Amino acid sequence: MKNQQKGDRCLFVDDNCSAEDYKKICKGLIEYNHKASNGMIDLPCDEDIRLALKNKDGNIYGGISGHIALYCFFIEELWIDEKYQGKGYGKSLLEKAEKIAKEKGCLFVQTNTFSFQTPGFYIKQGYKQFAVAEDFPENIKHHYLKKIL
Repeated sequence: MKNQQKGDRCLFVDDNCSAEDYKKICKGLIEYNHKASNGMIDLPCDEDIRLALKNKDGNIYGGISGHIALYCFFIEELWIDEKYQGKGYGKSLLEKAEKIAKEKGCLFVQTNTFSFQTPGFYIKQGYKQFAVAEDFPENIKHHYLKKIL
C-alpha cells in the first residue's frame, strides 16, 4: 500500500479488495455512467442475454451470454464443446442471441476474441473487425468485432 497526500486528504491503494468493496466500486461506476450519459447507458435496458446448448438430458454443450447497454449487445462468452464445433451450433446460438437483442432494441452487437479462439467465425457471421491488439506473447492477437443488426 502506498500513501498519496493531496491537501489534507490521505488516500491509499489497498490490495485487499473485498467482495463488498468490489460491489461499491461497481455501484460507483454505474452511477457515474448513468449521470455522464444522461441515462443512455441504461438503454434499451440493462440486462443479460443467456442461452445454453443442451441435449434432452439437460447436459450443456455450449452457450452464449452477454450484456445489453447503450443499444448494444456485448457478447461476453460464446462456447461450444469441441466435439460439436463446426456443426452450426455456434451460428444458431449467435443468431438467436442477435434476434433477442434486436427485439430488445439493440442496434448492434460487439464482441472480442483472441486469435486462438474464433475471430474467423464471427467474420463469417457478418461481423467487422474494428481493432486488433497485437502485443501478446506467442503472436497472440486480441480481435474486436461488431455487427450492425
